[in-house]
Amino acid sequence: MDGRRLPAFLVTLVGILALAAPAFAHVERASYWPDPAPDCSITPCTGGQVPEVRSLASALDKKLPGDTRVVCQPDSLDKLKASVANAIQNGYDIRPTDHRSFTQAEGDELIRINTALFKMCKYRDIQPAVTDSGNNDPS
Repeated sequence: MDGRRLPAFLVTLVGILALAAPAFAHVERASYWPDPAPDCSITPCTGGQVPEVRSLASALDKKLPGDTRVVCQPDSLDKLKASVANAIQNGYDIRPTDHRSFTQAEGDELIRINTALFKMCKYRDIQPAVTDSGNNDPS
């Protein structure tokens, strides 16, 4: 490319890139969750409030509403035990700036709860468990 065409080429390239840049952007959808009003466009009505936080152990409490659906793989408990052992020895990161420790008692409790849940495992994939759940299902 000779010296006279180079400036025209560069101007054209910059113009193309300037026009193409907006194509990478998109308008974000507005987020209104949680909507304080229930959505009654479906039956039964759903939503309308933020769900209460429940502990993992609450999934074992048969007195609470809902069905507990457990998804697991054959090696899930082995992976959990290895992960807990590592967390007890080295701690774990919630995010790069939030490193936490894990005690032996906390690890033992987590393994106890997950062992009980593992016995309830009926799903190997998440989607069938989600499909078996319905609107307003607290599980």
